Amino acid sequence: MTNPKISHSRLWIFTAERILTDEETQILLAQAEEFAMQWAKHGTPLAAEVFIKDAVFLVFAVNKNALQPSGCSIDALMRAVKDWEEQLGVVLTNRQVVVYYLAGNPQICTLADLPNLYAQGKINDATPFANHLLADTFTDFIEEFLSDFKSSWQFRFVQ
Repeated sequence: MTNPKISHSRLWIFTAERILTDEETQILLAQAEEFAMQWAKHGTPLAAEVFIKDAVFLVFAVNKNALQPSGCSIDALMRAVKDWEEQLGVVLTNRQVVVYYLAGNPQICTLADLPNLYAQGKINDATPFANHLLADTFTDFIEEFLSDFKSSWQFRFVQ
């Protein structure tokens, strides 16, 4: 994850509503890579890369020092993601889905689940949560992707 090609990139992060199978991960990554190679702004190719983290996060990175996507190219990305959702039978665009980690393994729930999980002790103040909404750049993604629950934006949903 230290790819110098994407170290100065802006990110678009999509979170799966469940952990993807190995086969789904391979299919999604192949299609996303094909899209990234063809992704363009008004016919000019974007310097884009894509990767999948923990079989949950689909991440597109566009070099901030190169041509940036426009509204039309971002719309094209969203259409592609919607197509992949339909093909794989998994939602990647539900902003209510959050990811936390137990023993290093991703766990998926919704924001509405957090109060019960917290009250039952299944998560606590120190549970690592993915801050995927705050990761605007690859540097943010590396440095700030995980934070303890109490410090995360998700914590406000249990107060």
